[in-house]
Amino acid sequence: MKHVSLRFFFYFLSLYVILIKKLIDMKKTLKIFLLLAFFPCFTLSIKGQYAIALKDSTILTEIKIKDATPLETQNKITYINKDNKEYQLTPKDAMLFRKKKRTYISKSLTLDGITQQLFLERIMTNDSVSLYTYKYKAKREKELVVYEKKGEKLVPLTDTNNPFINYLKTFPIIQQNPHLEEKLADVPPTSYNLIEQYKKIRRNNINLFTRFRWGAMIGGGFSQIKSEGNLSFSNESHVTLGLFADLPIYKYFSFHPEIYYLKNAKLNEQASSIIGMSFNREYINLPLLARFSFINLKSRAIPYVQVGPEIIYLIKGETNGYEIRNATGYETQLTEWDTYFHKNFSMTINAGIGLEYKLNRRHSLFVDIRYRFEPSMQLLDNRKTSMNSVFTTLSFNL
Repeated sequence: MKHVSLRFFFYFLSLYVILIKKLIDMKKTLKIFLLLAFFPCFTLSIKGQYAIALKDSTILTEIKIKDATPLETQNKITYINKDNKEYQLTPKDAMLFRKKKRTYISKSLTLDGITQQLFLERIMTNDSVSLYTYKYKAKREKELVVYEKKGEKLVPLTDTNNPFINYLKTFPIIQQNPHLEEKLADVPPTSYNLIEQYKKIRRNNINLFTRFRWGAMIGGGFSQIKSEGNLSFSNESHVTLGLFADLPIYKYFSFHPEIYYLKNAKLNEQASSIIGMSFNREYINLPLLARFSFINLKSRAIPYVQVGPEIIYLIKGETNGYEIRNATGYETQLTEWDTYFHKNFSMTINAGIGLEYKLNRRHSLFVDIRYRFEPSMQLLDNRKTSMNSVFTTLSFNL
C-alpha cells in the first residue's frame, strides 16, 4: 500500500504543479515538459495488476497470472506473456509476485519437522513483524497465520504466541484505553480478525486525520522588495491573522486552503537620493496549498511539507513617488508622480515545512515556516517589482 500511496501522491502533485504554473502564466516549453511528466505518473497508477520478480532480479511485467486455488498457488503459478505463451514458476524460481492487489513472497516454512518452499500471501508488514497465510487441507481447506521477525524464521501464530498483538498495543489509542487493551487478548489469530483489528485501531488512532478540520492561525515574518532601477526598500515586518481548513484527500495527502489579512506599511527608497517611492497595501490572501504529512502512527508529532499558489485580493493599494532633476545652475526640480493604483488581484507562490502536534483526537497545534514569492507586484506602471517574504505561523484546529 505504501507504493500505491506514493504513486497517487506524485500523480496528484504533477497535476497540481501544472495548475500552479498555468496560474502564473508559465512559458510554453515548461508547460509541455510538465505534461510529459504527468503521463508516466498516470501510467504507473493504472499498471501493476500483475508482476513477477525472479531470483535473478529480472522483473516480468505485461503478463497475466492465471487463476488457481490458494493451495495450488502456494506451490506454483502459471503466467501468460504478451506473445500468449504459458510458463510455470515455482517458489524456487521467483522471489515474489503480485496478482492484482495481493502480494505473494517465496518463503521457507518448517512445520512438524517438514520444510517447504512456498508462495505465501503477505497480509501485513510493518517495522517489527510481517504476517503471512499458509493454506492446508484437512477435512476442508484451512488457514494458518505465520509471522516473521527480521532475521528470524517463520513461526505460527497462536493464542499465546502472537507478537502482532504486542505490536498493536504500542499504538497511542491502546495505551490511553485499558479496556481496548484487554479486548486485544481475545482476538483470534486469524488473518481476518487480525486485519480487522488493525484497521479499527488505525481508524481510531489520534494521528490519523480522516475528517474535515478548520481553525485559526496567527503569524509573523518579514518581506523584502526588489524593483527595477536599483531601487532598494527597507525590510518590513508583518503580523498576520486568519483562518484555515484541512480537507483529507488520500491518506497522508490533504488540501489546505487558508485566508488571512496582511498589510504592507509605507516602504521608502533608501539607496538613491534621485528617486523616492513609497506605497501602501492592505490585502486578503488566499493560499491554496497541497500538504503531504509524514505520519507516524506511534508518535504525536507529524512533519509535513506544503506548496501551492496564493491569490491576493487588494483592499487598498497605491504608490506615491517623486524624482529630483538638475535644472539650470544650482537649482533642482522636484517632480511628484501621480498616484498609481495597484491591480485588485495578483498571484504569489507559497511553500514551506512544518510540524503538527496532536493534542488529542480532535485538536492539533501546527507550527510552520513558509516562503512566499510574488513575482510581479505592479507597484508602478512599467517598473517590474517583486517581493520575497519569510513567515512563521502558529495554527490551532477548533
